[in-house]
Amino acid sequence: MSVDNSKKYTYIVSVNLVSNEYINLIGENRLFNDPKLDTFDKLVDACANHYILESDKESFIKRLDRFNLYETIRVSEYLNYSFRVFKNESVWYFSMKVIKQNDFEVSKKVIITFEKSSKEEYLQINDQTLYEAIASARLNNYPVILVLNYDDLKIKVFTNGDPEAGYVDWNSVKNYDNLLSLVLNCVENKSRALESLNLNDIKPILYNNNNHYETIVPIGKKKKVFIKFDFTQVMVRGEKYIVIALSDESYEINKSLNDPRMNKQEVSIYKALTLEFTSLFIVGYHTGKTSYYSLDNKSNFSQIMQCNKLSDAINLYIRNYVHDDDKERIFRIFNFENLKLMMDKKNHMLVQFKRIHDKLIDHAVFSISKVKLEDDEDKIVIAIRSINQTAENELRQKEILSQLLDEKIQFDDLTKLYNRSEFIRIASSKLKNSNENDSYYILEFDIDRFSVYNDLYGINQGDTLLKNIADFLVNVSHKYKQVYARLSNDIFAILINGTNVQVEDFISELRDSAKSFSDYFEVNLSVGVYKIKDKTLSIETMLDYCKQAAKTIKKKYVKSYAIYDESMFESRVAEQKVINRMNQALVDKEFHIFLQPKYDIYKNELVGAEALVRWIKDDKVISPNQFIPIFEQNGFITKLDYYVWEETLKYLKWRKDNNLKMFPISVNVSRTFLSIPNCLDIMLNLVDKYGVEHKYFELEITETLFSDIDLVRDKVNDFRKCGFRILMDDFGSGYSSLNVLKDVEFDVLKIDLKFFSNDSIKSQKIIETVINLAHELNIPAIAEGVETKEYIDILKKYGCQYAQGYYYDKPLNINTFNQKYN
Repeated sequence: MSVDNSKKYTYIVSVNLVSNEYINLIGENRLFNDPKLDTFDKLVDACANHYILESDKESFIKRLDRFNLYETIRVSEYLNYSFRVFKNESVWYFSMKVIKQNDFEVSKKVIITFEKSSKEEYLQINDQTLYEAIASARLNNYPVILVLNYDDLKIKVFTNGDPEAGYVDWNSVKNYDNLLSLVLNCVENKSRALESLNLNDIKPILYNNNNHYETIVPIGKKKKVFIKFDFTQVMVRGEKYIVIALSDESYEINKSLNDPRMNKQEVSIYKALTLEFTSLFIVGYHTGKTSYYSLDNKSNFSQIMQCNKLSDAINLYIRNYVHDDDKERIFRIFNFENLKLMMDKKNHMLVQFKRIHDKLIDHAVFSISKVKLEDDEDKIVIAIRSINQTAENELRQKEILSQLLDEKIQFDDLTKLYNRSEFIRIASSKLKNSNENDSYYILEFDIDRFSVYNDLYGINQGDTLLKNIADFLVNVSHKYKQVYARLSNDIFAILINGTNVQVEDFISELRDSAKSFSDYFEVNLSVGVYKIKDKTLSIETMLDYCKQAAKTIKKKYVKSYAIYDESMFESRVAEQKVINRMNQALVDKEFHIFLQPKYDIYKNELVGAEALVRWIKDDKVISPNQFIPIFEQNGFITKLDYYVWEETLKYLKWRKDNNLKMFPISVNVSRTFLSIPNCLDIMLNLVDKYGVEHKYFELEITETLFSDIDLVRDKVNDFRKCGFRILMDDFGSGYSSLNVLKDVEFDVLKIDLKFFSNDSIKSQKIIETVINLAHELNIPAIAEGVETKEYIDILKKYGCQYAQGYYYDKPLNINTFNQKYN
């Protein structure tokens, strides 16, 4: 999307969300051209402090936080915000649009435009919660929606269609007193109505009842009609509003409207509050026997009314009245078996569709309910009503239509296989309806090192690989009784009705085919299998079992697949115990810092240390292998890393305050942290908080994490400019060591001798080559994992000056480290 040059923007800036660089394209403001504001983050802070109204400041900074902005704009075409500026002793309103540049996936750049706007535009853009509540009420076809200001009781009116809905001029309702007067004129028991609609009583109920309150008021002198008042409290820019939606709840409404004893005003209000269903299907839950009712007497309805099966009646309705865009989707939903499956999960749902009505396109909703009747068969009631097009558009814009309708797309866009939700639905149905002796297996697999494949060959080739796998699954479906799906990214699932031998044949054929999908990259799959013993288990649980099984063979290319067994369950229980305990363990300081010394092997003296973490509970040490992989998977590693950094800085500060010899201590930094746009500021604030010189706080980055080399290169340069030393950990362990070394500036290479599995001449030659490469690039090398005197002699022979490992010392807790090295 490009900027409309015809608009007169006040300011336009181009921002790189990753590097923090920006270019001022239009605007002469001194802040936008201040050379000291050399990063976008600084510009945002300066603007917020100089101009933005205090009440909008927090929102302004949050919305322009580069990390948040990147995550949001990545999945949107553009974003539109609004804020207020205090200038020349008055409040000015500005709208701000964030637009992706055409090459956003590569450049990570956006254009941000700032344009002076009106107060009305400001309110429209920022009243998100209010407009969502109104759109929700419109979708539920409340004919009249009133927005009440919590403090001054002024009312803004929204109606479905004509502002004079039901012949009542709702625009004349300016405040809550007007509304009460209108209702009380039609109420027989005024005191009861006043009691139900007393705002002083309603406000505390809203507060204590999750911001929602409903009351039904009987109105009419002779014939009672029941009107529902639905109150929803929302907060907008610090101000409270109450959305009041009104609807008729009376089954006698049509009779009441024609009652000659009712006066004109009563009839007008009743009409305004009527919720009309134009058509109605009543379906027997078990038999499918169908009755059809309609308020429309046109001839084509008479055909539908003669059908006594849902499939006949609904199909006739769909052919005559549902727009071509929605026909296929609505046919699928109203397959009777599908419908019963959905209604087993919940008793009510809404399905929106485009409708052909009187040769015009309008918008309608199927309201589907399961009703239990005494002494009779359960019924499914399918009611059809029109909805306002504005309501539909608002809902689509606010992206809450899918939440309200609970609609899910059935097929994966890329592979055209079933998606996760549809796979679960179909697999559940098959197992539920299967014979007791039917043998079923469920499989889940993914592609090993798929992210590396994408890095090497590009996203398009990665997509082609996924489609090749999907084509294979489709082509063999005649041979194996299966349901298949792409669950997410490179993860696929299959349900097979067959024997163990058939499952083995399928996996063998799948793996052989996968190897043929690329001439340059060995495509290996990790397949987890669960033999279904208990068909009442959820499909999600079964997939989880498959995932646990697949974990046991990751990167073990000799084994084709793993079948879930009870030992894996015990492993999962142990993993869950770790997850359940991790947050409290951090609070209780069960994680302890251990330091492993780094030595100058020629001088035989301490030159630094690496900070490692140990989990100690009840005097028992939990091995890092038992928790680090779990934390890396669930994201807790970021919290733990920050804790380790802070504890390390506390120790360095303690040495400084006690005039002890200072030496650098290195800590691990994850790619997740480097992906945060303001990660440098976070690190600077933390290190400077303890007054530690940056050179004493070294950062280790594992080479295998360099999937986004541009990002890491820029971040490494930023950190080095601020005086941090960067160590490349595990050099040689990944797939692109030389490539990373070519593009990224490092201060130290760490070589793990465990990668050289034996003492052969070949291993020594590799070690020599790596050390010589470090010398040629003028980068110091540290050998880690040094355990024997023989390795020290080899390192000295090849000129490697530094080492760490059990030959010198194991990781020590801080007290032991101090006693030994002070």
